Amino acid sequence: MWKIMKDNLEDLLSPNLWRSLACETVGTLVIVLLGCGAWIQWTAGVNVVQIALAFGLAVATMVWCFAHISGGHFNPALTSAALITRRVSIVRGILYIIAQVLGGILGAGVLYGLTPEAIRGDLGSTLIMGTDVTAAQAFGVEMLVTFVFVLSFFASRDSARSDMAGSYPLTVGLAVVVCQLFAINYTKAGMNPARSFGPAVIMGTWDDHWVYWVGPLSGGLVAGLLYDYIFAAGATVAKARKCLLRTKKPDQQQQKQSSEKPPLDDAAAAEVIEIDEKEPTLEEKEPAATDSDKAKLTEENAKEQV
Repeated sequence: MWKIMKDNLEDLLSPNLWRSLACETVGTLVIVLLGCGAWIQWTAGVNVVQIALAFGLAVATMVWCFAHISGGHFNPALTSAALITRRVSIVRGILYIIAQVLGGILGAGVLYGLTPEAIRGDLGSTLIMGTDVTAAQAFGVEMLVTFVFVLSFFASRDSARSDMAGSYPLTVGLAVVVCQLFAINYTKAGMNPARSFGPAVIMGTWDDHWVYWVGPLSGGLVAGLLYDYIFAAGATVAKARKCLLRTKKPDQQQQKQSSEKPPLDDAAAAEVIEIDEKEPTLEEKEPAATDSDKAKLTEENAKEQV
């Protein structure tokens, strides 16, 4: 517990954290501004391909710009997955999400100011599109597409893999594009709570807004855990078991065994052999003469007398 607190305090005082927060804010701002800007209907109809490419390429561009500083999350669902798999500290994860939400609001605000009032519409707010699509179905869609996105992000950043080639920001961006192409006609493809929250704040559209938080967060958490402990290059059964059992309270039998056995430090201390470090005396340093040595000395003295 103290180690966790110490690590979080060190991370809080790290200069990189504050640079990272600026990156997450600016990155989310740009994604919301450009992506939701593609929803502005300058002409009649919705161009699904245009919207999907706008979001995908915006994500790829921001990841390329800021991944070396903050990791390039720009999405509370992705940050939550990184937090649950211990890729970021608790304080960094919480501050990342705050920065991303702030960036989403700022991006939607800038778009609102840049867009003529006559064509603003809902400013790209995430709403259930199909008249027959229920909130439960929308939740499933949001969970699915965010699962695919986070899974591709984790896979593209797996340093233990030797088969990776090409640009991982482009890989992440293409994952966003394909998920957008699938989900736009269902839910407007939120995939990012910060992206959904920003336009909702500016335009006041809160219909079924819970779908765009619970769905992406659930999909992101599942994807992060599955990849890190099952699909990753270094994943093992023991690692997965450790993750699953780490937060469980030990049963009474385990507590009894632990109370009967000494701690590891005590056991190691019990096996230590004490060594007397007293300096040896002059007599101890010189080995005692044996009988054969004494006989040789006697013969040599006799010869010298002769």
